[in-house]
Amino acid sequence: MIGGRRGPGDETPQSSTPGEDPGAVVRRLDVRLDGQDAPVGTLEGLAGPGGYPIRFAYAPDYVGPPLSAALRPRAAPYGNREARVFFDNLLPEGPQRLGVVPPGGGRPVAEDDVAALLEVLGAECPGAVSVLPVGAPPAKAAGDLDADYEHLGRAEIGALLAAAARGESPDRTLRFSLAGVQRKLALAVDPRDGAFLRPRRPGVPTTHLLKVEAAGDATLRGIVRNEALCLCLAAALGLPAARARSDAIGGVPVLLVERFDRAVEGRTVRRLHQEDAAQALGLDRSEKYEDEARRRGRDAGFEALAGAFAALTASPAETRDVLRRAAFLNWLLGNTDAHMKNFALLHPGGGGRPALAPLYDLVSVLALTDRYPHMAMAIAGAVDGDEVGRGGIEWLAELGGPPRIARAALRRRLEAFRTTAASALPTIDRLVEAGEFGRTEVKSVRDVVASRLRLANAAMGWDIPAKGDAPIRSGGGWASSPS
Repeated sequence: MIGGRRGPGDETPQSSTPGEDPGAVVRRLDVRLDGQDAPVGTLEGLAGPGGYPIRFAYAPDYVGPPLSAALRPRAAPYGNREARVFFDNLLPEGPQRLGVVPPGGGRPVAEDDVAALLEVLGAECPGAVSVLPVGAPPAKAAGDLDADYEHLGRAEIGALLAAAARGESPDRTLRFSLAGVQRKLALAVDPRDGAFLRPRRPGVPTTHLLKVEAAGDATLRGIVRNEALCLCLAAALGLPAARARSDAIGGVPVLLVERFDRAVEGRTVRRLHQEDAAQALGLDRSEKYEDEARRRGRDAGFEALAGAFAALTASPAETRDVLRRAAFLNWLLGNTDAHMKNFALLHPGGGGRPALAPLYDLVSVLALTDRYPHMAMAIAGAVDGDEVGRGGIEWLAELGGPPRIARAALRRRLEAFRTTAASALPTIDRLVEAGEFGRTEVKSVRDVVASRLRLANAAMGWDIPAKGDAPIRSGGGWASSPS
C-alpha cells in the first residue's frame, strides 16, 4: 500500500531490443472484458528508440462499455501516452514487477515494457480486464460456487498467507489480484457458511482479498488492524467503504476485504469493470502522487478528484460530497498515502456513466511510522498535515465548486466536517466497547485523530473533546492524559 514515490528504476533488465524500424509491431495482444464475447480491441507493442511504446485500437465492431473513461471507443487508435497510462496501471507495482520471465524463457522482462509484461501477466489483470495472445480463448469467466471452487481449511490458508507475507506466489490461481505493493491473496468466501474457497482453475473470479503484513518489515507492523479500524470508522461515519474485518489465521494477521468489483448472484460470481482515478484521468503510475504529476504538467490531487474525476460519474454532486468528506477524514486519520490510485470508478455492464467505488486502502499512516510525514495530495498547497488551518479546511469544503459558493452552502459543508470530527473519537471508543478492537491497539490511531482535532478546534473555533491518549485499562479503572 505504501510505496516509494518515484517512477521506474533506471537499472532494469531489458526484455527485448527495440528494432531499427520505429513503430514496427513486435507483439500483438487481444484485450478482453469479462462478459463480452469478442475482444474489445488490440494492444500492440512497438519497436522504438529509447523505450517500449504501445498503441491500442478498439475492434471496429465493438459495442459495449469503454475500457476506460480516458479511452472511449473510437475509430482511431490510441497512441503510446494515452494507452500506456491505462495498461501500465493494470500491472503490479514495486518489486512484483521485477523478475518476470517471458513465456519462452530468457532474460527478465523490463519493468517499463508494458506489452511484454502483459503478455505474461495479462490473464490475471485486476477486475474484468484481461490481455491475451491474439486468438487465445477468454481467460476469465463467471464462477459457479458449487462447481468451480474447492474448500480450504484454515491450516492450508495459514500456509498460503505465510507464503504471501514472505512475498512468494504459491499458486498460479492465486497469483495477484489488484495492482499495488501491499502483499495480498485472493480467495472466494461462500456466503452460505463463510468457508474459504480456492478457484479450481485460473480465470475464476474471487470475492475477497486477504491482505497480510510483510514478514520482517517492522515499519508497517500493525497495518492490518489499523486498516480494519479506519474502514470501520469510515463506514460508521456514513461514508461508502469497502467491507472488511481482521483475523489471525495460522498466526498471520490478515485483513479480509470484500471485493467491490465482484457481484455474487445466487451461486454465481461475476466480475465488475473498475478503474482507478489515475487511469480514468490519464495519469501514469508515478503521477498518482500530486507533486510528481504537477512537475509533469498534469492535474492530480483533491481538486482533480472533485473536478474532472467526479464529473465522469452518474451523480457528480453526490460524488463530490463523498470525496470532500473522504479527504477530510484522510486528514483526520493522518493517511498521508492517500493518492489517485486509492479512488476508483465502477462501470455498469450495460454502458452508461460509472459510479464512485467504495473507499479502500484507508490507513492511518502516521500511526504506523514517521517515515511518510508529507501528504501524497496537498490541502490548499500544504503537504504537512500539521500546517492545515482554517484556510485548508475551508478549501476542502469548497472543493468541486461552484466557483462562488454561497456562504450558506459553505457553512453546511463545514458543519458536515464538524460532525465527522466530533464523531470520530466516540465512534472509535464504541468499536472498542463492542469488542471489535482492543484499547491498546487503537491508541496510536486515536492519538493521531486527537492531535488533528486539536488543530481543527484551534483553527475553526470548535470545542470538540480531544483527549491526548486513548483510555487504557489500568488496574480497576482508566488512565488517560489531559486534553
